[in-house]
Amino acid sequence: MAITYGLPARIDVRRYLKDFPWENFKYEDEYFTDDDIDLALQWAEERLGTLPPLDNIAVSAVPKYIMLNGTIAQLFKRAYIKATINYNPGIVENGINIPLGEEAQMFYGLYQNLDAEFAREAVAFKKASNIKKALTGIQSPYEQMKRGSKYDPEWTKG
Repeated sequence: MAITYGLPARIDVRRYLKDFPWENFKYEDEYFTDDDIDLALQWAEERLGTLPPLDNIAVSAVPKYIMLNGTIAQLFKRAYIKATINYNPGIVENGINIPLGEEAQMFYGLYQNLDAEFAREAVAFKKASNIKKALTGIQSPYEQMKRGSKYDPEWTKG
């Protein structure tokens, strides 16, 4: 399968997370709104620009799976923020009391892990891209020593 590049589509994010009403029996709806995903896509793109080396690499040149990881990291950061803002002592679900503080910590842990993975992958890709750009213009001085040129030892003997 060929590598695809650029930002993932909103449906790709939903498919990866299985964020559909028929998959979310707990919420009976999509957990993340379209606005959440659109903001996460934007933030992942901006986050890419802040990672070293600081160059203007086009998002369209970055493998889609790297940008998907960055987008999902930003979604869980947003979920953490929502859970923190809406913090209350807890909720009862199926007779079990679940403190929302624990849900916020879970989202924060997911965000930290995914963002660290995104940063590692993006930095490695950006470095490799910079090395490729740097080496593209290098030519061997032996390139000019073709048969019949003035640099050809056989040609200068005559």
